[in-house]
Formats: sequence, C-alpha cells, structure tokens
Amino acid sequence: MKYVLLLFLALFAMAADGAASDGMLDISTLNAQRAQYDGQQLTLFGYLVIGPESMYLVKRLGYDKDYWAKDSGCLSLLNTGDLSDKEDTYNGKFVEIKGLFRANNYSYGISFSECGLTGIDIDGSPSKHIKILKRGGQ
Repeated sequence: MKYVLLLFLALFAMAADGAASDGMLDISTLNAQRAQYDGQQLTLFGYLVIGPESMYLVKRLGYDKDYWAKDSGCLSLLNTGDLSDKEDTYNGKFVEIKGLFRANNYSYGISFSECGLTGIDIDGSPSKHIKILKRGGQ
C-alpha cells in the first residue's frame, strides 16, 4: 500500500509540473509577473476581441479596467497574420491560444489595436495557434 501511495504522489507531482510548464496562467497574473515569462511559449485561455481597432485577449467579455495596469486582464495579439479578416469567426469567442509571450510589444511597431504593453505572438498563423472552445468558463 505504501508503494501505491508513493507512486500516486509521484504521478501527481509530475502532472502538476507538466501543467506549470505548459504555461496555463491567468492573464492578470501573467501581466503582473511579465518579466518572469518574457520569451516563453505559453497556453492561455480567454475571450478574443477582434475589430477595426481591437485585437486582443481578455479574461472576460466586457473587461473595462485599465488595459495599461501592471495586472491588466488584457493581452495584445502580435504577429496575427490574417486574423483581422476572420473577425466573424473569432470575435467574442472563448479560446485557447498558444504563442510566445512578450513583456514588451514595442518591437512590433505602433498599433492602435493593442491593449497594453504585453502581448502574445501567434507567429502569423491564427488557425494554428487559436482553438475555439465550446464552453465559456469565466
């Protein structure tokens, strides 16, 4: 019985470590600790806001707090490819998004569609890095 318990604890520890290395974080937590995650591949969940002057991920629809706050619940989308052409498909949807986190998006140039200093680079391939989920969650 003792060995079964040890095996269970070891498997639980490996599973917990795997989830942490996948980078599944709350957007506000990520933004508050931006230097720690800069340059890392992350998996995030949230709602996409896509429009003429908006291209970002928020922790909840209707997010209206300060986008430039250190713990903002908003994350700019970077290197988006043809995402703006797919507004009808993605806008307002709860998604899983995978990409490279950037603590400072200034190197991507000036953009009127950003929501703060941080962003996630989806390598110009929205269909490869964004997965629409069936449930809303937050």
